[in-house]
Amino acid sequence: MAKMFEITVNQLQELAQERPLQLIDIREPHEHAAENIAGAISMPLSAFDLARLNQLAQEKSLVFHCLSGMRTMNNAALFAQVDTDEAFILSGGLNGWKARGMLTNK
Repeated sequence: MAKMFEITVNQLQELAQERPLQLIDIREPHEHAAENIAGAISMPLSAFDLARLNQLAQEKSLVFHCLSGMRTMNNAALFAQVDTDEAFILSGGLNGWKARGMLTNK
């Protein structure tokens, strides 16, 4: 089981300097298609795939996000099932990302 940590956009950037990361967008496919963070994998909460997450976690640290951070925080126990030491939740989600002036794909 993973220990979950909430991190800010700045902490995400620092962490990315230390290790390979994989952003996991838990929003629904139409939300991801409308706007997303470059490199984020769409894995909607409605189609939670623990086996795929375990596979991804073998090579990269996982960072989960949604639009505001609420869906991700509310489902932290679900993400903690991933077979890794730690995983992360992006504080503020996509909105927090944009508030820090970071670019998105539209």
